[in-house]
This record gives sequence, structure tokens and C-alpha cells, in this order.
Amino acid sequence: MKVGDLIQYADPDGTRYDEPTGMVIHIYEADDHPHSRELVEILWAECGTAIHDAYELEVISESR
Repeated sequence: MKVGDLIQYADPDGTRYDEPTGMVIHIYEADDHPHSRELVEILWAECGTAIHDAYELEVISESR
């Protein structure tokens, strides 16, 4: 996942959602300790920006 990628929600149980779609605008790098998480800031088409765990999201169109 990188800045500019289009994403959708993807639950850890494998459930995929068609909506909403968003774009990665910032990646907060995880620290080097066992319980760190990679967080990403998403610009959602419908509702502005929000920060999410990367594992909740699936890339649907990669930026170049």
C-alpha cells in the first residue's frame, strides 16, 4: 500500500465491500516493536478523511 492507491474496506474475516472507495493520502510507519500497527490516512469519496489500520483495507487500484 502506498500514497495514491485506491482502497476499499476488507474485514480480517475476508468480507469485501464495494463501497465506500477512498484514496491513501498518508502512511504512518509502524514502530519496530511487536504490537505496533501500520496506520494510513484515507480520503473517502463520501465523508472526508479518516485514519485506519492498514489491515482493514484492500488496494483496488495501485498508483504508479
